[in-house]
Amino acid sequence: MLALMGKSVGHSRTRSALFAAFCAVSFIASSAAKAEEDLAVRIERWLASGVEPGSAHAQITALGDDAELALIDLFQRKDATRLVRLRALTELASFDDPIAAAYLHELVRAAREPTAWLGELHPARSSLVLRRALSGLTLSGHWLHPNLDMMAVSACLDHSDPHVRRAAANSLSRAGASAIADRALIARRATDRSRMVRASAEDALQTRTTSAR
Repeated sequence: MLALMGKSVGHSRTRSALFAAFCAVSFIASSAAKAEEDLAVRIERWLASGVEPGSAHAQITALGDDAELALIDLFQRKDATRLVRLRALTELASFDDPIAAAYLHELVRAAREPTAWLGELHPARSSLVLRRALSGLTLSGHWLHPNLDMMAVSACLDHSDPHVRRAAANSLSRAGASAIADRALIARRATDRSRMVRASAEDALQTRTTSAR
């Protein structure tokens, strides 16, 4: 009888311990989710308040690595205002690291074919978004593979918007050793209708030549 009672007490303690552990894990997960939500809300408030871009960037970078992911989520949110989404992308483009480079390059690749993703701010529909992504790669593009990843950027040299073509040329200036980028820039320097784009292609080629030495 006593043995049975002992087993019952043991099982009860085990169940209590498991329940306590479950509650602790649930509390931690809930706290993490709340912290992530608070971070996104805080960033959205800054971007919507008209804070100067430089000041907002300093505040956002101070929040750590999760801030970049929050910016990506905010840009992708179709229920956020256009202003906030574009400012989120601008802030993301000011980061010089692999996370920013990978996402901005994803936007550039997406410009080849419009989908429902991102709504009106899809890079195939918005030259402004595409330009900002390319401009960001001018800073962080060195994290990308120069031959494999620069094909999508080089394709933007054929875009109908000369400002997109100029942004593409500028981003290729930091692409590293890439025959693909060199050929695309040489062709654009010789044939583009816009003096602005031809000059950007020339500058990019000179920068690449200097960097290769």
